[in-house]
Amino acid sequence: MAQLRIPLDAKRFATEFCAFLDARHPEVSAGIRETGDLSDEAEATMKTALADFQASFRPTETGPGSEAALGETTPGPLIMVVAFVGFVGAYTHSVFGPEAPALAGCAGALAAGFFTFLPSFLFIFLGGPLVESTHGDLRFTAPLTGITAAVVGVILNLAVFFAWHVFWPQGFGGRFDAFSALVGAAALAALWRYKTGMIPVILSCGFVGLIYHLVPG
Repeated sequence: MAQLRIPLDAKRFATEFCAFLDARHPEVSAGIRETGDLSDEAEATMKTALADFQASFRPTETGPGSEAALGETTPGPLIMVVAFVGFVGAYTHSVFGPEAPALAGCAGALAAGFFTFLPSFLFIFLGGPLVESTHGDLRFTAPLTGITAAVVGVILNLAVFFAWHVFWPQGFGGRFDAFSALVGAAALAALWRYKTGMIPVILSCGFVGLIYHLVPG
């Protein structure tokens, strides 16, 4: 058992392994409870179960911010982002047990999407008539203009944040990723100068990046 590498989040590993062992090999736990000892046969079974469980265990190596960052790169509405984050969070934590990660992920995506947008629709239905009555009223339109400017600033901040981590993957002290910068410049030129559609640009950049990483040297 010493040669098996235990993931860093050992508490979750131990809890889920005990559940896995009880589900797959209940005779091991029953034998330990009855005799208070671990036989050679039970030890061999535990080693096999540990190897099987570790093959399916997915350690939590990154925080929620990485899922959100990856979700933000998709050219879609917010519901795609929250559904992605909900799926990854429930999938990696195996909320329904180690044997049903996909089911947990789907449930997490549904829950995240439902509870994110239910309040929004309630606000729209209940406050819609009031909003319509404020058209042309400077007391309401002026703050909304400021909010719009703030949202643009947030989008710009996200663009700078993502560019930093893409162009300098190891931080400013590491190497500069010239290939990513070249692809980003080409995408900017295609969108701004040549008015190319967003989907063709994303597919082209993804294809070029795939070729770059697959071709040796």
